[in-house]
Amino acid sequence: MIVNAIEFTAMNNPVWWAMQRRLIHQRWAPHRGIIPPHSRALEIGCGSGHGAYAITELFPLEEIYAIDLDERMIARAKKRESANMHFEVGDASRMRYRDNTFDGVFDSGVMHHIPDWKNCLLECARVLKFGGVLFMMDFSIETFEHALGKIFKRATVHPYEDMYHEQELIDHVKEVGFEIVHYTRHQRYLLKNFTLIAEKK
Repeated sequence: MIVNAIEFTAMNNPVWWAMQRRLIHQRWAPHRGIIPPHSRALEIGCGSGHGAYAITELFPLEEIYAIDLDERMIARAKKRESANMHFEVGDASRMRYRDNTFDGVFDSGVMHHIPDWKNCLLECARVLKFGGVLFMMDFSIETFEHALGKIFKRATVHPYEDMYHEQELIDHVKEVGFEIVHYTRHQRYLLKNFTLIAEKK
């Protein structure tokens, strides 16, 4: 995702990384068994790569690919690249990967940044194997319509005109071939958000 200077600074400090790791462990740890050992996974909107490390702490992955539109973020992530962890510039709504490639796709707060989010979901379904799992923790337009969300709306860059409503996203997840196996609403630092886990059928 492409972010402004405020967001870039916020996303590249130890406090943010610690918060992200904590949330990934809290939200997805109860479902770690849904992905088999020695799996291949993809993270969309990986930023500087710390989310991918948190994901590999939880899931028994053989390999993880992680993409982001922002070349600055990928340049930082590549400094920590390893034999089974690959970072590259990529558009989550138009991915280069073949059909049925991954056992899991992870979204840690990027989908609401993507104007063409419907095609992103379609792409997630395409690159997942049958039985593969989509893990999301993200925001919807409702987040930015109340209280603290209005302040964030002024300070951050998002495609607000194209952003999904919560129910709209749920409906489209089902339309592209997923079955939702877990859905929870949260208040994250006074911001409305959700956790969604869905299996490709």
